Amino acid sequence: MKKGLNTLLLIYIIVVATGILTFIVPAGEYQREIKNGKIVVVPNSYKVLPEKHPQGIGAMILAPIKGFEKATEIIVFLLIIGGAFMIIQHTGAIDIGLKKLAFVMSEKPSLQKYFIPVTMTAFSLAGSLFGMCEETMPFVLIFIPLAITLGYDSLVGTAIPFLGAAAGFAGSILNPFTLGIALKIAELPYDIGLWYRVLI
Repeated sequence: MKKGLNTLLLIYIIVVATGILTFIVPAGEYQREIKNGKIVVVPNSYKVLPEKHPQGIGAMILAPIKGFEKATEIIVFLLIIGGAFMIIQHTGAIDIGLKKLAFVMSEKPSLQKYFIPVTMTAFSLAGSLFGMCEETMPFVLIFIPLAITLGYDSLVGTAIPFLGAAAGFAGSILNPFTLGIALKIAELPYDIGLWYRVLI
């Protein structure tokens, strides 16, 4: 199996490339103002500065440290919430529950017509509540035979876990990995637009 580049190496390549671009791309800035206790950007206020602001090797080395410093709140939030969800997931309770649901529905003829909507809804909730995404891959091996047994094809068996989780991930209710970060950056409360997200 071919091994890809290390994630940290990729991030640092982006930092170095950005640092080099500071010698080429003209510097510019937006005007900012305080509204309701928050610093917001003034629309259409961007202007190019007369002098460039190139960033040297020292600035590139310190960039990740300064980034951690400015995003401490988000990082701690993700470590705690993300860690709690990962512990729940590693107990295997969610995986066993989803498998049991799938097998029960596929074995009872009266429930088979609800197999796709119910299982997709279950995966959607998993994606929406705690960010299940790539964790759906092992479920494909279970759902393809189940789908074929019920008269569907392998594409349906693949789509149930993948599309279900992706739909939930996109219309997230509590997902700490996307919603949590976005709301922290925007300085908005966690429950804002909650019922809209539930509807989505």
